[in-house]
Amino acid sequence: MLNKEEPMEVRLGKELDVCQILDIQKYWLNQKPDNKEGFLFGEPYTYNDLIELVLLKQLAVATVENIVYGYFLFDDYSKNSTTSSYLVFIQDLINKKQLNKFEKICPRAQIAIHKSHLGLNISKKLTLFLIDQCKDRFDTIFSAVSKKNKKINEHITNGWIVVGENDDLYFVTMRLNTKHNTN
Repeated sequence: MLNKEEPMEVRLGKELDVCQILDIQKYWLNQKPDNKEGFLFGEPYTYNDLIELVLLKQLAVATVENIVYGYFLFDDYSKNSTTSSYLVFIQDLINKKQLNKFEKICPRAQIAIHKSHLGLNISKKLTLFLIDQCKDRFDTIFSAVSKKNKKINEHITNGWIVVGENDDLYFVTMRLNTKHNTN
């Protein structure tokens, strides 16, 4: 557990963080949807995907002495099935005028905190940091949250807005840039 002698650093991810990120991702992908602490779903990020996001400066980590407590990434790079399906959802929302076709929309985001460090406001710190890093590249970040995820209110508290849904998912966005406010 984090204490006052261990200052947490929120910074851009580095190659040395990737194996720890993969471990955190694996843990949350293996959780069942009824886990009250949350879970991840979708196609996992690979080592190479994460290295590319490090190079693109679209991955942030919260660390103490180079131990990763959590990560947040914005993904407009990977070509996996999850990201591809999100692009279809985005196009549908644009066609319904629920998203602005003139905005630069990042199609996928993922945030996860190590199970031992939940409840320390790490996700909020990562969110604010990565928004600041990427606000000149994206207007809006898109993601999907399972309707089985009991943490949907935390997503909303951290700045996500529900813009649509299907039988299984809430479609959420986070505005980074307000220069395109018309549909």
